[in-house]
This record gives sequence, C-alpha cells and structure tokens, in this order.
Amino acid sequence: MSEHGINKDSPTDCIKEKQDQTNNSELSNAKSGFVAELLKCIDGVDAVSQIFAEQMRNVREAQQRFQECLAGYAELSAKLAPFFKRLMEGVDSFPNMMQDATYTICKSGWFFDMEMPLTEMLDLKHALGAGDVTSAEIALSEYYRKNSAIIKDRIVKTFPDRAPIIEAAFSAHDRGEYALSIPVLIAQSDGICHALWKLQLCEIRNKDKDKQQAVKELVSSNSEDAVWPALFYPLTQVLPISIGKKQRGPDFVGLNRHLVMHGESVDYPTEINSLKAISLLNYVAVVLRRD
Repeated sequence: MSEHGINKDSPTDCIKEKQDQTNNSELSNAKSGFVAELLKCIDGVDAVSQIFAEQMRNVREAQQRFQECLAGYAELSAKLAPFFKRLMEGVDSFPNMMQDATYTICKSGWFFDMEMPLTEMLDLKHALGAGDVTSAEIALSEYYRKNSAIIKDRIVKTFPDRAPIIEAAFSAHDRGEYALSIPVLIAQSDGICHALWKLQLCEIRNKDKDKQQAVKELVSSNSEDAVWPALFYPLTQVLPISIGKKQRGPDFVGLNRHLVMHGESVDYPTEINSLKAISLLNYVAVVLRRD
C-alpha cells in the first residue's frame, strides 16, 4: 500500500494478470476453433446422412421396381406357359413329323432336299396326302430344275473321287440325254450307299437276316441324332425306286432301279425321271451323310 492509502499492483502482479488474460484468450480461441471444427464435422455428418438417405431411397425405389418387374414377369410367364408347352411338344414331335413328311414325298418317287424350306416340304406333304400329285410334282420338278447345279457341286465336293462320273451324269441331264444320265445317277446312288453304309440301295429292304441286322446297327449307331433315323426310315419301306417285281405288278409306272439297271424299262428317259434320280442321289449323298 502506498503512503496515501492507495493499493497499487506490483510489476509481478501485472505480469501475472496479463499472462492470465493471454491464457484466457488462447483458451477462448481454442474453444472457438474446436467448436468451429465440431460444427464442420456435424455439417459433414449431416451431408453424409443426406447422401445415405438419398441412396436408401434409390435402393427402395429399385427394390419396388424389381418387385413390380417380378410381378410382371410372373404374369407374362403365366401367359407364355401354354405357348412354350406347345413349342416343346412341337420339338418333341419334330422327328415324327419329319419322318411322316419325308415318307409321304418319297412314296411319290421323289426325295426331298435339306435346303428345301420346311414350309415347302409340309405343303408338298399336304398336297400329296390330299391326292394332288400333279401340283406336288410340278413344285418338285421346278425345285430340282432350279437347284441341280448347286446340288451337283455339293455332291462333287463331298465325294471328289466320284467327280468325273457325277459331272458327266449332270452334263448328260443338262443336254437332255436322260437315257444316259438316269442309269449313272442311280448307279452312283447305289455306290455311295455302299461307301457310307456297306449296303446297296436295294439291300436296305433285303429280308436277309444279315442285311436286316446291318440296317438295325446302322440306325442304332445314329440314334443320338433324333432326326437321322426319321430321314433314313423311308429307305426301309416300299418305294417306287426300290419296289420288287412281285409288288410292282404289271401296271407299275415310275422310276425303278431294277427296271432301269437291268434294261427292262425302255420308257424311263424323261426329264422328270432324271430329276427324280438327281433327288435320290442328293438324298443319299448329302441329306443322309454324316461327317
């Protein structure tokens, strides 16, 4: 205390007071900084929460759309079920349908080509089944007349060792020399049958037990392909090309292997018969050949 009774702080007290003020200021600043950073963090958390909430809304919307799609799919599936059932029934019955259609065409003395549209083949089957032989024969004649060159090239490519003979037969056909083309085309059909199956065309229906066993083994070896046995089936049946003397009868008319190759027929040289012989050669050389 001073001599006048007034208290005065000592220098030490002033310094301490200033330090306290400084410390308080720094603490206040630190608190303010902490609060500011905390607020930033809170703002960040809020932003993340908003993003998360938005994503969750998107997920819920996607889930809802998915459920709607599933409901729609179930409804569509129910509507399509009868269609798929008929489709599978059609697939299962396809070999039988092919066998029936092929056999119907072959009974008329013609053999179909795998490049022929299925609808056209079925139209031919229906025409022949209805007894409209004329329309079917016109359609088949046009088809093989138009595609003979393509068919020749396919056969030559498949059997190059037979190329000179096949080329000569098709050239004779193109020149209208059917008396020459038909025997060669039939002979090549026989030869290719033997090359492929060790059976000639006429032996497929042979009643000999060994021949019948060979045919059974041939069909069995190709049974994994459901269509091949159906295509081969007509050759095991009575057809104009392979029908025997007793079954032919005196009024038989048509292209017959035995009558041509043994010189018994003298009226076989026609364009229709030559086209039929081309269809036969194509059938055994291309349609029934398996690589």
